[in-house]
Amino acid sequence: MKFAQRLLERFRHYPFWSQVVITLASLVILVAVWSACGIGERRAPIPPLPKPQMELRAFNGAVLALAFHPSGTWLAAGTLDHVARIWDLSKGEVIQEMRGHQGSVTCLAVSPDGSLLATGSSDKTVKLWEVSSGKEVRTLTAHTESVRGVAFSPDGRWLASAGGDKTIRFWNVSTGEALRTLEGHTGKVNAIAFSPDGHWLASASDDKSVRLWDAKTGKLAFTLLGHKSRVLSVAFSPDGKILASGGAEQTETSRRTSQLRLWNPLTGNAEYSFQTVTQSVRSLAFRPDNKLLSIPQQGLGQSRIASWYVQSRTVWSMRYTQRGNINALVYSPDGHLLASAGDDAQIRLWE
Repeated sequence: MKFAQRLLERFRHYPFWSQVVITLASLVILVAVWSACGIGERRAPIPPLPKPQMELRAFNGAVLALAFHPSGTWLAAGTLDHVARIWDLSKGEVIQEMRGHQGSVTCLAVSPDGSLLATGSSDKTVKLWEVSSGKEVRTLTAHTESVRGVAFSPDGRWLASAGGDKTIRFWNVSTGEALRTLEGHTGKVNAIAFSPDGHWLASASDDKSVRLWDAKTGKLAFTLLGHKSRVLSVAFSPDGKILASGGAEQTETSRRTSQLRLWNPLTGNAEYSFQTVTQSVRSLAFRPDNKLLSIPQQGLGQSRIASWYVQSRTVWSMRYTQRGNINALVYSPDGHLLASAGDDAQIRLWE
């Protein structure tokens, strides 16, 4: 104690003594304010993440594709066990099972009037089904490799299909006639999407490119380059002003990333690139009101869904789902529900 007093007396003779006193006084005031405001107390717990409104068991195998009926009353799913199923969402029960494919149902789409379901399979075929009865209408055969994407034109007259044979094929929905084949990709075509006005067809490929085709003529309009890995998904915004594309997982040194890119379909220019996702972007979903874009991500050992504000490019919400990949995301026609499904054979519906 005496040593401390002598030390303080010695400091009084130095010019910096006043600064020491001011600093000590400031520290005392800071600690007092800290305690009064409760800053030093334990933080309040983070609010729980949203839970799914409904969960549907997809029987045997991973879910590879999802599609809502235009009425929003039922949901179709394509699965690894070669079957397409339709759920009545008011009851949470399967009301139709489409059996006939000899391989996994890798993709599916519902016609704009809700009367037909198109399914693509690893058995290299596309099938059209009558929704009301579950009966097969016809089988379309032309692809020489697995079918990876199907899409109806907005007017319901055409069906486009894409496959591992690097081609995109157009079909007459009423007759099943093959109309044209689009060629140009040098890798497997993984996904396709029509623009809302039906003018464009976008395609995503293993060749790291996205291509925009004139749907009426079949001519190539733009080749969109910038992805550093395979492109797995494409989707137009509801107003047709944005084209989103998602890439496969890649490794940069010790870091694993994937890429999301937003394009202007009128100019072919890239407007935004996001590269912190650690899971392959296998699916993309715009909310019908054009405000949100949802994508799958991987974090903390679980898959999650990130929903982004389209205009500000900021995260709106995060939903944790399951372990394993999320293979499909789709919004209900009214935008009130988001359906997700993946490798754990569960379909989850989120408000």
